[in-house]
Amino acid sequence: MDLTIGSIRKKLILCALPLILSSVLQQSFSMVDTMIISHYCSAQALSAVSLASMPYSLLVVLLMGFGVGCSMVIGKVFGQKDWKLLKNAVVSLLLTGGGLGAILAIACILFSRPYLIWTKTPAAILDLTTAVLRTYALGLFFYGFGLIASALLNGLGYSRQTLMISAFSGISNIVLDLIAVFYFKAGIMGCVIASLMAQFYSLIHSLYLLHQIAFKDTSAFQFQKTMMLESFQIGSTSMIQGAMQNLLGILVQAVINPFGIDYINGYNTGLLICSIFTMAINGYCTGYAAMLSQNYGAQKTERMQEAKKVSLQDGLILCLFISIVSFLFSKQLCVFILTASSETSIQFGSFYILSSIPSLFINLYTQRISHLLRLYHFNKQIIIATLLTIFIKIACLYPFAAVSIYLIPFTDIVSRLIGVVYLGKQRQF
Repeated sequence: MDLTIGSIRKKLILCALPLILSSVLQQSFSMVDTMIISHYCSAQALSAVSLASMPYSLLVVLLMGFGVGCSMVIGKVFGQKDWKLLKNAVVSLLLTGGGLGAILAIACILFSRPYLIWTKTPAAILDLTTAVLRTYALGLFFYGFGLIASALLNGLGYSRQTLMISAFSGISNIVLDLIAVFYFKAGIMGCVIASLMAQFYSLIHSLYLLHQIAFKDTSAFQFQKTMMLESFQIGSTSMIQGAMQNLLGILVQAVINPFGIDYINGYNTGLLICSIFTMAINGYCTGYAAMLSQNYGAQKTERMQEAKKVSLQDGLILCLFISIVSFLFSKQLCVFILTASSETSIQFGSFYILSSIPSLFINLYTQRISHLLRLYHFNKQIIIATLLTIFIKIACLYPFAAVSIYLIPFTDIVSRLIGVVYLGKQRQF
């Protein structure tokens, strides 16, 4: 989709809406996946998947951060309408993403058990959690290709296609989960393998679309080292920012783990539901980033300024809508995942969702400012803001947890607020 012409609001919505739906659907399918494990496996199995998902998410965030850089770089190339360069850039970035995925997979397999011991994983589920994490890691190689392929499609403006791929992948994941649980009696490991199979489908479909879109030039392939380095440069802040935030999440998980399986499940259920809402906002901001990058490549400064205003107005409306949904349905969503018998887990999960509402608005401002800073290569400011956020949260985490586990969600609000205030004062762009 060419975002350099036409109505800004219309084009932004047309680009961002599929990204929002794709993100929400992907996380919603994860929620259903978690529900199947909770209802048809055991509380211990649910805890094992939750604890394995935290370090796995850290590795995925690194790939997604590189994908942010790839998306913005390919958007600028598309704006230049250089088809030879576009093809070479697509292949170069795909190969780099696959190599990065392979490195992360090997590291995860080697260090999974020491990590779980360090985070005080309950002994009763240590072996199961280790097996789940290592199985997830095996899929990181092709998942690296798949994430970068989706990022490239989004940067090219084909967000509707990535939505359809994500939707079908999620549906197939749920169907395969049910087959694994009810037909093969494979339990939790069957569900994990089903997730990897669904991810493999996403990769194949995304590669097929990229071939149709970006391979108009028939000349010999030349690896674009410059494009790779620029993608790392732009995406490095997302990678570092995401890695630090996930490491902080791991630290929070280590604080919660000693409270027992009920609180582990409640925390991770609330976190999963909040991630659905956060991903919706991030999806909108990704569409905004594609709008910025294409118009930057086309040198349309005035259009970029108007996009900033429109994105803020519409983003606030989206946050308000999500806040209302959170307020009305937090408990029902927790019951859906955990079953009505898990009273402690439901209570803590519901509280976590409600207390995270202010973070939605803070995240909108953070994402918008961060994408703009990345475009102009102001990476230092983003890293400083992230470090500031982490420092404040760590400073609050242990004193708050010592008083009550229910104070832990408020550490996120305090730390994020200070970080976004710092970003808001940057006027270089």
